[in-house]
Amino acid sequence: MADENDRTTHRISKFQTVLSAVILILCAVAMFAVWDIRFIIAGLIGGVICLSVKRGLRKRDYFARALVFLIAEAFIFSTPPFLSSDTLWRYPIQRGYIGLYSNIREPEAFPDFRPDVESGYRFDYMPSILQGAGHYSVCFMTSPEKAAGYAERYSQTAQYIIPLEEYDGRYTISDMEAIVVYADNEFWSEPSGAEIYVCETNLSFNHPHTFAVIVDVDRGMVQLSQEG
Repeated sequence: MADENDRTTHRISKFQTVLSAVILILCAVAMFAVWDIRFIIAGLIGGVICLSVKRGLRKRDYFARALVFLIAEAFIFSTPPFLSSDTLWRYPIQRGYIGLYSNIREPEAFPDFRPDVESGYRFDYMPSILQGAGHYSVCFMTSPEKAAGYAERYSQTAQYIIPLEEYDGRYTISDMEAIVVYADNEFWSEPSGAEIYVCETNLSFNHPHTFAVIVDVDRGMVQLSQEG
């Protein structure tokens, strides 16, 4: 009888170990694909809870542990992520992940830019939280010819065209109106002849909502930017 109990306990322990490993592997894969560290935290919590389940627990104890797990996971993923990446293949996955939340998403005006990326790709996402305006931004290097195509396309629909050198975080229109654009300072760290094509703006500096395309034709630099 004792040997049978030992074998049962061993099987349960082995199953828990395997299940814990599966949870960690799945979360690690999700982390690698989306680049959101919260998946690793979620995997660790799930693994610990799985390994801590003891043989002989009553059903309500199992339900209690499952409830703790669900509450912990809901808390971890209750807010939109902060994401950044310099790996282009992750973009569709990150875009879909962001789309699960009611926050800033890829604007409808975003073109399919991926075929034009030659180097310098950078995706940066920060959700809007409380009074803070987030952003959705893609930067990349391309050929001057393709950059000129972006400039021509968006100059035709731009409400405002602002030289990047004249933009200091806010472009004032009047005492009550201003244009706020998210310009990636790291990408535009050097002096540039780029121009900001403001395609959509609510002219609010407190709660900005602006879609703009920033292009330096000579250096083949492009940024697609949504603020707020």
